[in-house]
Amino acid sequence: MGEIRLLGLEPRFTVVGDERSLSDGLGAESWDLALINDDIDGLSTARAVTIVHAADTGVPIIVVCSRESEEEAIATMRIGGRDYLLRNDLRRLGPVVLRELADSSILRDQGRVERALVESEARFRAIVEDQTDFVVRWKPDGTRNFVNRAYCEYFHGSPSSLIGTSFMDGMPDQHRGFIEETLEKMSVESPVVVFEPRVPRPNGEVVYHEWINRGIFDSERRLIEIQSVGRDITKQRKANEAERQQQLLVEVLRDTSAALNTTLDLDEVFDRILANIGWVIPHNASAIFFAEGETARVIRLRGWEEFGVDSMPEQVPLTAAEMAALTTMMSIGKPIVIQDTALDGRWQPGTRRLEWVRSFAAAPLFDESKLFGVLALFCKEPNYFTSVHLELLEGFASQAATASRNARLFETVSRSRSELRELSTQIVQAQEDERRRISQELHDGVAQTLTAVVINAELLMTQIVMTHDDRLVSRLRDVATLAKQTLQQIRDLSHRLRPAMLDELGLVATVGWFTKRFSDWSKVEVDFRVTGIDEERLEPAIETGLYRVVQETLTNVVRRSETGRIVVELVREADRMIVRIEDDESGGEPTGWRDSENDQPGTELLGIKERMTALGGSLTVSRSGSGGIRLDVEVPLVDAAG
Repeated sequence: MGEIRLLGLEPRFTVVGDERSLSDGLGAESWDLALINDDIDGLSTARAVTIVHAADTGVPIIVVCSRESEEEAIATMRIGGRDYLLRNDLRRLGPVVLRELADSSILRDQGRVERALVESEARFRAIVEDQTDFVVRWKPDGTRNFVNRAYCEYFHGSPSSLIGTSFMDGMPDQHRGFIEETLEKMSVESPVVVFEPRVPRPNGEVVYHEWINRGIFDSERRLIEIQSVGRDITKQRKANEAERQQQLLVEVLRDTSAALNTTLDLDEVFDRILANIGWVIPHNASAIFFAEGETARVIRLRGWEEFGVDSMPEQVPLTAAEMAALTTMMSIGKPIVIQDTALDGRWQPGTRRLEWVRSFAAAPLFDESKLFGVLALFCKEPNYFTSVHLELLEGFASQAATASRNARLFETVSRSRSELRELSTQIVQAQEDERRRISQELHDGVAQTLTAVVINAELLMTQIVMTHDDRLVSRLRDVATLAKQTLQQIRDLSHRLRPAMLDELGLVATVGWFTKRFSDWSKVEVDFRVTGIDEERLEPAIETGLYRVVQETLTNVVRRSETGRIVVELVREADRMIVRIEDDESGGEPTGWRDSENDQPGTELLGIKERMTALGGSLTVSRSGSGGIRLDVEVPLVDAAG
């Protein structure tokens, strides 16, 4: 042990003298070195070496022998001994021990690495084999080196039938080109390439895969192998596509509904519907037409320019087959579809413009229970339309039918309103004509008669004065006074019905006269203003209507509120006439001037509103700056003149 201590080592050793103690010692502790002396009683050197080597501890064995047993020691080198020393010459013991300890350490480390590699490979293979994803290792020519269980099950093969074969055999050129393009993208710097190919299955089904491919390169940066991990993402793709389609459908339906709610222009709504159908049901061309007996009236077209069709005749005769199709849709109330026009006898169009069509779908447009039109889609690909497409088409047809009904209802209401407005105008005109007639009769008939009574009464008074009959003079004077008062009242009534000066002198003079008379009569100050008006006369209907606005408004103000001052202003602009009446001291809004529920002019102003509607004008009631009531009337001069 002294030789070993000279090396700076402090050995810890156990001395064994027989086979049993040797075996027990090897199992009890971990040893770095075994020195076997050839003079152990009852245990040969060869047997001792065999026992130590069989324990597979990796302990280096050094035999110490005499010169006589040197050959036996050499023989132990073949059964596990590392070296031998002569007992009478131990100078080499130190260097040999150091060498064996160093070699032993290296061997132990190498053993640990090898065991770790084996364990790691075992774990890797276990993980790969249990992996639900497809795992395959392959050469750049497509030859498979390894496949896991999931790969074999999915592609209906076994390791023995797949390994060593190339998946490029029989692959279409476009797919082969895609694989080659993927390999070109790989480099030492970017060894991972991900792609999602469409993969045809043996049963004809087309599925989607996701493959993560990692290139393996040699020391010269050459691609020698690829490890690919893949999975079938068809369900995920379909789910994502369904979600995208659902979101798109919601958007286009919202857009179409917005069109229905914001416009009654049937062409605009139909254009929006045809455009939106294209987002959820891709197709080549579409049309909306109304059925009118044995002809169809084309309403809107989309997508026909590609096929050289810029327009169609307004009226297109329907063939017997097309009439039968309409009858079928009428009876079942559902869309019809022709998947292949070349094979379906129902496809017998009456125009060569449809020769390119290979599949066709149409949905009926119903008004209540009556079929009045068709929404049709055309495609140059056979067997194109699905049941989902037909359901969507039916929904858009329902919207198109709603738009058509709304447009017809609006047309009916507009016609009724126009007729009512025309009737209202006729009534107002009849009132004015009647007032003119009554005023004229009062002026020309009753007023002249009373004038004659006054004149005759005054003549009689003159004669009676000459006869000195004071009683008759007094009575006749009373008759004359009463006749004058009645005459003045009739003249006032005549002017209120319709002042003759409105026809003779025009609007400004008549309103000025009326506001002065009104102020004298009501004791309310009226400030009459005129802006931008010259001597040019307006249309009689406009002058009459605006005069009635002033007359009726002033009467309502005085009747409904207590006020001390009213401003009446006539303003002439280039294309319109404005009447502005403002009560600047009213304590509150008079009842009847405004309907509180819909914020429209109330019952007191219905007459004025009707007059303005007939003239194409507008009426606005608001608060004045001082808290009173302000009324603004505007009448377009061009429209009125036209």
